[in-house]
Amino acid sequence: MLPITQKNSTTISLLSFSVWKYALIFLGWFIVFYWGTKIIWGLTTPYHLYVPFIDHYFNYIAFNRDIVLAGSRKILESYGYYIYSPQPDILTISGEYGIILNYSCLGFAVMSFWLAFVITHHGKWWFKAVWAVLGIAIIIACNIARVCLVLISGLEKWQLPFGLDHHTWFNIVTYLAILLLALLYNNIVNRKFQS
Repeated sequence: MLPITQKNSTTISLLSFSVWKYALIFLGWFIVFYWGTKIIWGLTTPYHLYVPFIDHYFNYIAFNRDIVLAGSRKILESYGYYIYSPQPDILTISGEYGIILNYSCLGFAVMSFWLAFVITHHGKWWFKAVWAVLGIAIIIACNIARVCLVLISGLEKWQLPFGLDHHTWFNIVTYLAILLLALLYNNIVNRKFQS
């Protein structure tokens, strides 16, 4: 990959080979992560093509769900709310309002986007690994905040701003966070190449 620096920035255009190569590699990694996660979901869900070995040892989807629900539970309980979970994917607040955290609520599309960006971009492998983990942690933190807010707003009968649902707000917030993180990543990498 050719890093975009001040020296060569005038030679980079949308028609250049390196831009199209970057876009195709990014798209390829996105497809691998996004559809790979959908395949894992199908293989770890009993009403699909269930494979117990994959469910027991490679089910990062359930692990993500458990982190989001446990984090939300700890935060809400620290504020004095009574939280009950009758099933692994359900969380209720004060016995009055609850959510089901299913696959579409876990943020795997934005995680796939972030991982594809980090892998495609230039940088050393350890640098990419740190940034990949940082981005995933931010996405999970946004999801924990969303679950907490959805439960409290449901209990208190709050309306979401501008009539948008919580999925749309989650996408807006997380993609903005990832965009800012990507700009910071690119800025740091470009400074390293210039020095």
